[in-house]
Amino acid sequence: MISRLVGVRRPRIQGSVFLALLCMTSPALCADTAGQPPQAPQAGSVQTQPTPSKGLSVADVVRIALDNHSSVKSAQYQVNAQEAVVHQQMAAYYPNVTFNNSYRTANSSAAGGVSGSKGFDTVSSTANASMTLYNFGKREGLVQSARDTLDATQYSYNTTANNVVLAVKQAYYGVLQANALLAVNEETVNDRQVTLRQTQAFYDVGSKPKSDVTQAEANLLLAQANLIAARNSVEVAWASLRNTMGVDDYPKEPLSDPLEVTPISLTLDEAKRFHLPDREPLRSSRWVATSCADASARG
Repeated sequence: MISRLVGVRRPRIQGSVFLALLCMTSPALCADTAGQPPQAPQAGSVQTQPTPSKGLSVADVVRIALDNHSSVKSAQYQVNAQEAVVHQQMAAYYPNVTFNNSYRTANSSAAGGVSGSKGFDTVSSTANASMTLYNFGKREGLVQSARDTLDATQYSYNTTANNVVLAVKQAYYGVLQANALLAVNEETVNDRQVTLRQTQAFYDVGSKPKSDVTQAEANLLLAQANLIAARNSVEVAWASLRNTMGVDDYPKEPLSDPLEVTPISLTLDEAKRFHLPDREPLRSSRWVATSCADASARG
């Protein structure tokens, strides 16, 4: 404890001197806390425009989806939050240090009726440290449970990312299919128009009956209706692709990857035997079960 006696005419200790003494006894209290706020984890940079010479490929839409889809971002933030929980549980292994500072001032009259008074300024600082040495495995169990939950959260993130990749690839090939059907329907309309002109010419010279012209007109109208439906299907396919990429608006771009059918080299039984044990949801469930069992065993 530090005490100081100040005379009658002398001014009391100034606030700046007290703050300086307080910083000397407890520097952590005077540290600059006006720094930048913690930044949220950011996704990688997104190149929303593909190379003009190549067009939009499957790799482009997968990258855009992983960078922008809200489900992937939510899963990533859950992983970051669980990492913070692990660090929070690890804090039980470190000591706790507390500082207490106080300042008191008082006036007292001189004894014997002598005129004048004296002022007393008192500054005190204390420091306390405590640490848990052993609490019968509770600390270790909480840390291990947090780590297992982190592993399960990471597997859940991988599952979410895989589902987004699958959905965006399906939407990409859906656009390719819609474009192919649109081209077929446009070609059909052109053929029906040629057929109608030929039939009309034959009818004009008397080689074809009027019913053939009527049939050709009906076929043309049906092809035009199918063409309108195909154009709408292209718009719906692009809307689905934008949704799976996680972007509100994306301009239509030529798709660079062709629509091809690749034969599958694995049978159904081989696929189950090779890939079922590595499924992320199963791993996540196993980690959650392990975490719950460890927590229950440690009480």
